Amino acid sequence: MFGRALDWYLDTLGMTVSDFLFLDGQRGRGPTMALIRCDLGSVPADHHTLAMHLGPGTGYVHSAYQVTDLDSNAAGGEYLEERGYKRSWGIGRHIQGSRLFDYWRDPDHFMLEHFADGDLFSCDVEPGWAPMSTSGLTQ
Repeated sequence: MFGRALDWYLDTLGMTVSDFLFLDGQRGRGPTMALIRCDLGSVPADHHTLAMHLGPGTGYVHSAYQVTDLDSNAAGGEYLEERGYKRSWGIGRHIQGSRLFDYWRDPDHFMLEHFADGDLFSCDVEPGWAPMSTSGLTQ
């Protein structure tokens, strides 16, 4: 199912993979997560627009919203907290793509991400491979 869904995003929407994550010691079994970006050819694009993971179920994971910088990220967090949202993770920086981030859950437990200041990639960059772990997702 993961492979078919990934192929659909790549073939139908013309996206490309920035990074694959795999379970430690099991790279030969394939990816457990793919971070996918819009393929703009030689024009640099944000590290990922979509994150897919292999898991026991499928469905919505989170929506991501770009903000200007760290100050906007922090101010947005204060705004959300005043409205009953709960911080899930961050403020931090992802290792893959070096994206500044924080994650929040709304009162209905849906997750959203603020992000800023991430790396940009062109078609010249090959997909990376890294072990999947909570400590490996953030620096």
